[in-house]
Amino acid sequence: MPHLNHKKPSTPADSADINKLATISLQLGISNTADTQNYIKKLLKNAPPESQETLNTCLSSYVAATASFKSALSELGEDPLSANYDSLVAGDDVQACEDELARNKAQMPGITTRNNYGKLYSAIAFVVTNHLPRIS
Repeated sequence: MPHLNHKKPSTPADSADINKLATISLQLGISNTADTQNYIKKLLKNAPPESQETLNTCLSSYVAATASFKSALSELGEDPLSANYDSLVAGDDVQACEDELARNKAQMPGITTRNNYGKLYSAIAFVVTNHLPRIS
């Protein structure tokens, strides 16, 4: 198993690589959460009335998660601390959907799986943006 170096980038090349990785991780988060919004919209079309409130809450959560990822992406070059924070908030937004499913005892494995991926993308983006060089 390879040893992971948890140091901050020390050379301009390292900084460029971490910036690219941050961009990619945030773009993947945006893509994932936008795709999940579309998935939930499709479910809403045929959802029984008792599921609609839960699905609408999840849809709102994913709109917020997408906005958080987009905000983080826009802040990469100018405010890495805010990008890091927004990366984390995206996971909180996704968790709000999971909490809603649990609160209503809703069994929606497709959404639960997507929630797990959304939280994973948030965690990855959070770790990567935490390694961005700070702007003085």
